[in-house]
Amino acid sequence: MKPHRSLGFLLLILFSLLCGPPCAWMARSTAEAAPSLSVTLNQPSFKAGETLRVGLMAQNPGSVVMADFYLGILLPDGVTVFFFTSLSPLDGVVSRLDASPQTFKALLTNISIPQGMDATLNDVFVYIFSGKEPLGTFHVFTALAAPGSLSDGRSDPGDILTLDTKAFSFSATGPRLLQVSGNNQVVRPGEVLPDPLVVRLEDQFGNPIVGEPIRAAVIQGEGELLPPTSPTVSPMRVRAQAVASTASAPMTVLTDAEGRAAFQLRLGFTAGTVTVEVAAPNRPEVSPVEFLAIVGLIEPLAIAVEADGKLVVVDGVFGVVRVDPINGVSHTVSGTGIGRGPLFKSPRAIAVEADGQLVVVGGSCFFSLCSGQQVVRVDPRTGDRTILSDASTGHGPPFASTHGVAVEADGQLVVVDRARGAVVRVNPVTGDRTIVSDGSTGRGPPLVLPVAMGVEANGQLVVVDTALQAVVRVDPRTGNRTVVTGCTNFDLTTFQCTASRGGARPLETSCASATANKV
Repeated sequence: MKPHRSLGFLLLILFSLLCGPPCAWMARSTAEAAPSLSVTLNQPSFKAGETLRVGLMAQNPGSVVMADFYLGILLPDGVTVFFFTSLSPLDGVVSRLDASPQTFKALLTNISIPQGMDATLNDVFVYIFSGKEPLGTFHVFTALAAPGSLSDGRSDPGDILTLDTKAFSFSATGPRLLQVSGNNQVVRPGEVLPDPLVVRLEDQFGNPIVGEPIRAAVIQGEGELLPPTSPTVSPMRVRAQAVASTASAPMTVLTDAEGRAAFQLRLGFTAGTVTVEVAAPNRPEVSPVEFLAIVGLIEPLAIAVEADGKLVVVDGVFGVVRVDPINGVSHTVSGTGIGRGPLFKSPRAIAVEADGQLVVVGGSCFFSLCSGQQVVRVDPRTGDRTILSDASTGHGPPFASTHGVAVEADGQLVVVDRARGAVVRVNPVTGDRTIVSDGSTGRGPPLVLPVAMGVEANGQLVVVDTALQAVVRVDPRTGNRTVVTGCTNFDLTTFQCTASRGGARPLETSCASATANKV
């Protein structure tokens, strides 16, 4: 059995990074007339304001070769990878070296490398460093792979036809303004953010710059900047006051002995986001930083509990929001502008895996027309999003309308598909989907409009069905269904409940209303 992991690609990249061009040549092929790719960089190190120019050289002394073409950058953390999927307009996806190869996206697929090709391409990718990039060593890599060889979620010897990498470093120079705390807070309309917006100004050696003016301004949304309530900038709590917000003027304060400056922000009553830009006006070479605050929750839909007791809420507008159960302070974990990867499509449910990773399900629906149904894994620290299973990721019956998710003891995911009236098991590594229970799998009352689910201590699955007004227990092995409480006999022709268990009244639902809700 082939491993469901990217070990082959990982080893080849690491091999090339450690050994350089000679090893990259060895990793390509033992054939004498194999195609080759080489990365070129305009310089080995960069600072803020400087321009990176990436070029490519391609040769094929042998016969015509069909291949998928990959171009990407390995970040200084040694794990995160950006794969280019388009150069004009610039676009790509974020993955990890230890992720499934299915998340590795090619720039070009099934292309023909002609015999005798000898080409040099300049400025394939051009980038100007702003100073906000992570410090350290980056690796640009390019590769040719056998067509479709990585799309099966496996990696085998011979999948990679050629691979080359080039390293460059990025280091800070001169003073810089750093965001310390206060970003991505969520409060109710009219409230003051519980945490101040705190920045630190430091020189090129990391020493604080004292007594420097720092200016904050609301550049998007409705909010009012307030002076800090204390001369210190240690974390503080401000009692929420539902007061009207007025048009905000920019505010300037001086950095303290630690090079820090703090601002309070009162949000308006309009739902949405507020963006505050903080800059050092007397130092134009220093890049400003931005803080995002959210007026919400706007559309809370589902909730889960993390290992430390924090609550994670799916909000239909903002994405994933973490809530402190003690003081109610909220911060957005992942959503528009927070975290990398594909954006959520109407998220509806959330679960927490054993390792703390978050899993979100959802997709766009308009009445009974649904699209983009997906299972997304979210890094609880960075907010980065990775597609785990959707129409193009993982094998098995496609989702129709995902509404609930839970995690089994062995790490398998179970998803409620409302439109299918089904419980679907999802492999957490490959994204493959298998039916656990539906109209043709398992015995017992069929699921009609399942919307949420959980896993009992003994591994049994429990599903909430809004049409049945029932809790249904599902055997995770056979798919058999038994009603715990609610309707036990639902007529799919008349859409009426004729018998119930647990004291619930038979449901009186018209066919039209049930059909309209089945999305």
